[in-house]
Amino acid sequence: RRYKAVFVNKLTDAEQEAAETQTWLEFALKCKYINSEIFKRLDEKYEHIFAMLITMERKADTFCKS
Repeated sequence: RRYKAVFVNKLTDAEQEAAETQTWLEFALKCKYINSEIFKRLDEKYEHIFAMLITMERKADTFCKS
């Protein structure tokens, strides 16, 4: 990865996709497509993914070569 701005932009896109997926999980729960146990497990995984993406964004210099 050569360009930090491009890398951060891709991470931002990934964060938005993760947030959208969480919204769909909430929808699936409310419509009873999934139960609360499955929702909780998947939501926790997405929270973890989201946290990793934010950490990567904060440390973008570590992942990008000049």
